[in-house]
Amino acid sequence: MLLIRFVTLFALALSVGGPLYAGSFDLEKDFKRLDSAVAVYQSVIAEREGEITAYKSHATDVMSVDDIYRYTKHLYLMYLKFDTDSAIHYAQLCDSIATANEMEPEATLARIDLALACILRGETFRAYNLLEKLGDIRQMDAGCQPKMAVTILEFYLRLNYPPAGTRGTAYSREMAELWSRYGGYLPRDGWLYAYYQALITEQTDRDALLRHVAAAPQPSVQAAMLLYALATVSRAGGDEKAYCHYLACSAVNDILSANREASSLIVLLNTPYIANNSRRAARYAMLCTDNAGHYYDRWRSPDVAAAQTLIIRPYEQRLEQEGRRMRIAIGLLVALVVAVCILLGGMRRRRRRTERRMEDMRMANQSLQEEAKRERQMLTQMETSNEQLRAKISQHNAHFMDIYLFASQYIHDVQCFQNSVYNLFVAGRADKAARRLAQSGEKEKHLQAFYQQFDKGFLASHPDFISRLNNLLRPECRVPLPHDALTPELRIYALVSIGMTDSISIAHFLHYSPQTVYNYRLRMRRNALISEKAFARTVADFYIQESGDDPRADNPGAAPITP
Repeated sequence: MLLIRFVTLFALALSVGGPLYAGSFDLEKDFKRLDSAVAVYQSVIAEREGEITAYKSHATDVMSVDDIYRYTKHLYLMYLKFDTDSAIHYAQLCDSIATANEMEPEATLARIDLALACILRGETFRAYNLLEKLGDIRQMDAGCQPKMAVTILEFYLRLNYPPAGTRGTAYSREMAELWSRYGGYLPRDGWLYAYYQALITEQTDRDALLRHVAAAPQPSVQAAMLLYALATVSRAGGDEKAYCHYLACSAVNDILSANREASSLIVLLNTPYIANNSRRAARYAMLCTDNAGHYYDRWRSPDVAAAQTLIIRPYEQRLEQEGRRMRIAIGLLVALVVAVCILLGGMRRRRRRTERRMEDMRMANQSLQEEAKRERQMLTQMETSNEQLRAKISQHNAHFMDIYLFASQYIHDVQCFQNSVYNLFVAGRADKAARRLAQSGEKEKHLQAFYQQFDKGFLASHPDFISRLNNLLRPECRVPLPHDALTPELRIYALVSIGMTDSISIAHFLHYSPQTVYNYRLRMRRNALISEKAFARTVADFYIQESGDDPRADNPGAAPITP
């Protein structure tokens, strides 16, 4: 089985590196290669997961700080185009290691890596804040400037990149200014310079791109990116056939290099060459949906949903055509039956031939019904997948709006409070203004609103937390299941379950006194069925064990859990 998979991957890799300078392209041959790549997609993903697992097993307890940093950095690079959650985790770990050991250039690079991972995941506001904290690129170390330039270019490309063929004069001028500002930080003879110049300006040396493609390893993410740039340049030049050819080659490289962040296949779905083949389009769309589900790229989710809508439409038209054919077939069948009844007498031989024809028609009708049933089942699966994707997008939007509505309400309340105090001072009622400022009611109101928002968000993302905690407590001490709020004890242990184990940090976050936090934690531990230390450790591992992202597994020197 492994030998067959190796031979298949080797043959596909050779097919990708075909003659790129050809003036005409065999698109059907390109799509057959892409079909073969889609067929081995799951094997490629499993192989990549095995490579990551094997690399993780190389870690030892005697590694130096530099070795630990390089080890963590390599894991970040392995996950960057494969799993953004893990990439963000290892970028943060690189930053922690470099900062703790005063490795300033490495810490800056780690923060740039974190911003890039957030951009690829679609976390726009977080990425923007990280880029703002990194500061002006001109003040950075020369070794960090190329990586910073790439990250900024990716941010603006994803933030407002229009569909192909819709660039206006103002947009082109804005992109030209962006390129003139940051393109100079990339090596002119490097492939990244040619790639970003093609995507941003759609004006580049096509021969230079072809040389970079020929020099790139295949299959690889680098080759996929360069081929995508060639497709962009071809589309700008009006060569639709070359555009589809390079998109197909790019998609093959993406699949065989386990690149879940790829865009080539999604763009290819919107071309007429794919839309005319519903079965092929369905397979490609399912792969895009699988990638979006595992990679959590919020930029691509609407594109995948739109592509699936385009695919469903031909299925509906095909079902209508099948229905019309079926009605025509039934009408012909009735006509044949009437004719047979009229000519039955004295035409025995003719009757036999007619019966054979009717049997053939019945078989054809049955075949049509079975085909229509299969088409309906596939349509149902596509609609279910589309609905799940829309639900996920709605959930993300709801969580996003809850946070910013809370912040907006807080700003409004503070502004109202300031206006009321200011009016008292203007009216000469300074004593009343002082009493108003000394009151704790405003603080309590905002704290309760904060607790309510925290409780709601935590219970929405961790609905099983209270039942898990109750399983660790004695029956008479178990906490009733609240509707939408947490008690102070539950709120403290909710923070413990998501990684905040230090009592001082918890007290600062919840605006409790450290002694209050200590008393609540002590009371809860004494109600446990297991030992106090085991109870604290179990709660802290509630969700770390599920995700497999326990930072203590890769950092033996991490601080222990505070009981």
